[in-house]
Amino acid sequence: MAWTTPKTWSSEPLTSSDLNTYIRDNQAYLLDRLESSAQHYFRSSGAYTTTSATLVDVDATNMNLTINTTGGDVFVGFRGWVISGSSGYEIAVDLDSGTSVTLMMGVPYGTSYTGNASFIAIFTGLSAGSHSFKLQFRRFSSGTMTLYPSCEFFAVETVGDF
Repeated sequence: MAWTTPKTWSSEPLTSSDLNTYIRDNQAYLLDRLESSAQHYFRSSGAYTTTSATLVDVDATNMNLTINTTGGDVFVGFRGWVISGSSGYEIAVDLDSGTSVTLMMGVPYGTSYTGNASFIAIFTGLSAGSHSFKLQFRRFSSGTMTLYPSCEFFAVETVGDF
């Protein structure tokens, strides 16, 4: 069902056909968009670790979310618990265009850290169609970075102003 531009009324009589077209059908269209908005969610069951100094996939299968959008903005988020033994870390999202977007920087270089690592970002101006969002991470220097079990990664298309 498509959206019908509402009629500009003058002095003509209101008909049931008009009510069905401009009220019922347009409301059904808006509800369909809400119910079919693109979304993908993953919650890990195991830990992820890296010793890489360059960005690498956290999990190339499960933390690589693909959604089919209608052209709306997309919220991408991550929530997890991290331990960084001896120096800073970085978590990023790689957009399907191959552009890596750093969304959350860790603690300063040379400092150990255990705690929450989370972000929410919005991607605007995406065309309608298939888009992938891939979670990546790295260490700034030697050591191991670990994301604990139960970390969550999601992508949700918005369907209107927020």
